[in-house]
Amino acid sequence: MPDNQKATVKFTVDKDKLNAIKTFLELKNIDFEDEFAKYFDVIFKKYVPKNVQIYIQNSNISAS
Repeated sequence: MPDNQKATVKFTVDKDKLNAIKTFLELKNIDFEDEFAKYFDVIFKKYVPKNVQIYIQNSNISAS
């Protein structure tokens, strides 16, 4: 996937749960942001219609 424009997402989560996730991911040498980005892609593919996914993918390729 081309490296296109990025947006920052801000939401509130339980601090203890976040610290636990980050701790146990770190023990497995897994980056929290990389792992979260994978889940974002799963949600995107699940809920965004395929034709919209293709449109976005093509516009990102054209912008490169």
